[in-house]
Amino acid sequence: MLRIAEGRKLYDRLIQGDLVTVMAGMTEPFDSVFSACVLYYFADLRPIFAQVARLMAPEGMFVFSVDPYGDEHEIGVTGPGEYCHSRRYLRSLAAEVGLEEKAIEIARHRGPPGFWCAFKKA
Repeated sequence: MLRIAEGRKLYDRLIQGDLVTVMAGMTEPFDSVFSACVLYYFADLRPIFAQVARLMAPEGMFVFSVDPYGDEHEIGVTGPGEYCHSRRYLRSLAAEVGLEEKAIEIARHRGPPGFWCAFKKA
């Protein structure tokens, strides 16, 4: 995927590595962070939310997709190495790190409907 992206010559920089580790080593602020078809491979999103919030410029946006889970739970398993997350869980993490919910909508994202989420740095 990185070779294909590199070949398109659309990106300033492409990085391969562990998501949280790479973000932990960054210092420059971002106006937006987009993550499609990535976060359902993580059960605990807390370290990701913390790093995104740390790196966000004021008024920055974090937009991502996750597989949905009912609000009576937080994290569920959808398959081997894949997880789903409830709105309640996402809202709780956002509040912990200073992000404000803009939207959590149900829409198709990788076959079945899932959550498309947008949070803004407060």
